Amino acid sequence: MPRPGTLTAAAVLWIITGVLLTVSYGSAALRAFLDGNDVMAAVASVLTVAAVVIWQLGRGLRHGSDNRTALTVLSLVGLGLFPLVLAAIVLQYVPASRQWFAMPPAETTP
Repeated sequence: MPRPGTLTAAAVLWIITGVLLTVSYGSAALRAFLDGNDVMAAVASVLTVAAVVIWQLGRGLRHGSDNRTALTVLSLVGLGLFPLVLAAIVLQYVPASRQWFAMPPAETTP
């Protein structure tokens, strides 16, 4: 069974969210570093790493890894753009997406 469109859309939304947050937090870290605000630079750097994790988990979701729980938890701690994250969460848990993850992995012949 091919990957459902809802799951593909959710993965794309997670990737977009990760990219936007990476750029946003990364530029905030750079600005704070250049202004000499070490604490803010450190916090923004940690958030940049978390945004890259969202980006990578979204890519994994697109390729069949069940990263839904990790992505949902990261979004609940405030590391997301609310409209994109809300849509992605809904799309990754609709019945078609849940059924796709519930299927046993396809067997490959050597």
